[in-house]
Amino acid sequence: MKLSYPRRLTTGMSMLPVLNVILLLLAFFVMLAQVGAPDRAGVLARSSAATVADSSAMLLEMDARGAVYADGVAIEDARLADWRLRSGATRLRLRADARAPAARVLAVLADLQAGGADRVQLLVVRR
Repeated sequence: MKLSYPRRLTTGMSMLPVLNVILLLLAFFVMLAQVGAPDRAGVLARSSAATVADSSAMLLEMDARGAVYADGVAIEDARLADWRLRSGATRLRLRADARAPAARVLAVLADLQAGGADRVQLLVVRR
């Protein structure tokens, strides 16, 4: 018994070159998107430099351990809201060391808000 196989139809055009062109265009646009991305670090550095120059707000400093200082004097957590009320400042700047624990920074911000601070600018400093 002889079985006959169906003949293959040849169209004369291969799809391989078309796929190669599509993949090359895709790779080109992916590389272009990575090269053309804006430098956000430069934008952030310029915008934070402008906030440092704002001298109308009271300045608080936080060291790497999480201790808070105002004018070089340490302030305890229980007295943070009282300090804010005595100073009369509604705009504050908190300059925190980059190594300070994030939970501690958030706790200080919550204490300042509880003390009535309207606006607190957070400045992170590498030392």
